Amino acid sequence: FFEVALGILIALVVSTLIWPTRARQHLRYGVAQEFLLLGHFFDGVMTGFRSTFPDTLQVQKHDLENLLRANEALLQAARNEPATGPASTEALSLLVEFGQSLMDAILALELAVRDSDNDQFATRVEPELGNLVIALTHSFPHLAKSIRFWHFRSVTPGIDIESDQTALEAKVLQVRKTSLAFPLDEVLRIYAV
Repeated sequence: FFEVALGILIALVVSTLIWPTRARQHLRYGVAQEFLLLGHFFDGVMTGFRSTFPDTLQVQKHDLENLLRANEALLQAARNEPATGPASTEALSLLVEFGQSLMDAILALELAVRDSDNDQFATRVEPELGNLVIALTHSFPHLAKSIRFWHFRSVTPGIDIESDQTALEAKVLQVRKTSLAFPLDEVLRIYAV
């Protein structure tokens, strides 16, 4: 009995101190990196909407897809380790799902804005569109930092996405009155954005 109890105790010490499982911690850092890459990818798609797509956009998409797969594998490993640290498996699972949803939305946006470098309707909703894009682009690194250190603020300093979105919607409604002068695909692209 003593030898078995000693063996169990040594195994617990080794697994806790020498070879601890850190899938949850690695997943947290991976999700933070994922949101950084999502921000770069979104910025590249919106740059392509206004002018031409950057040459690095396909590389960014490939890197992001690889990171999403790696985070999914880390999530499976994190579900098998004991609950330690500030980030729960459920919260990280929600963030992984949210990241995948954002990736799907940005991929759909990329398809919607192809061949839009000469859209005149989009230029009519500036600077409101640009303000919203800047706010969203700056939100991704802030969210990544919050995930990495697992410290969240309800208000992001200097960023007000809701008011930027409201201003853009008002501008689109204002410009929409003259939308007969624009091709339908240009109008639909703005609504996709």
